[in-house]
Amino acid sequence: MLEIDRPQFDTPHRVSRVRIWVPFYDADPMGIVHHANYLRYFENARIEWFRRRGVTQASVAGPDLNLAVVESRVWYRSAARFDDTLIIDVALAEMKHVSMDFAYRALVQEADEVRLIAEGKTTHACVAKDLRLKKIPKQMRQMLLEQNELDEYSSDRLR
Repeated sequence: MLEIDRPQFDTPHRVSRVRIWVPFYDADPMGIVHHANYLRYFENARIEWFRRRGVTQASVAGPDLNLAVVESRVWYRSAARFDDTLIIDVALAEMKHVSMDFAYRALVQEADEVRLIAEGKTTHACVAKDLRLKKIPKQMRQMLLEQNELDEYSSDRLR
C-alpha cells in the first residue's frame, strides 16, 4: 500500500476516540466480525466526532445541504471478534472546498498490547438537495477545523 493512502492521525485536536462493543449479530459462526461491519463502526465514530464538536446531523443537513459518501476504503489488518470492545480513532484528515476526508483506525486492547484491527478512509462531498456539489459553508469549515472536542468528552481524548 502506498504511504499516501494510509490514514493519518497527526492532528490530535481533530481526532476522537470512540469505543464500540461488538455484538453477537455482527459476527460470523466463528465469532469473527463480518468485514462489512467496519464501515458501520466507522460511520458511528464519525457521527460521534461531529457531535463532540457541537455539530449534529440536523445542523449539517439543512434544507439544501448534505454530506454524501463518495468513497470508502478499508484495510483489514487482524480479526475482531464477538464481545471485543473496539477502540475507533477517527480524524478529519483533509478538507477541500467541496469535500472532506476522514481517516479511521480500529484497535483492540489486549492485556498490555494494542492490536490494529483495521484502517479506513471515507470521502464526503457537500451536495445540494439536487445532488449538485456545493461549497462547504464557511461557518461549518471553521467549526470543524478549529473546534476541539467539547469538555464533556475530554476523558475519551486520544492521548
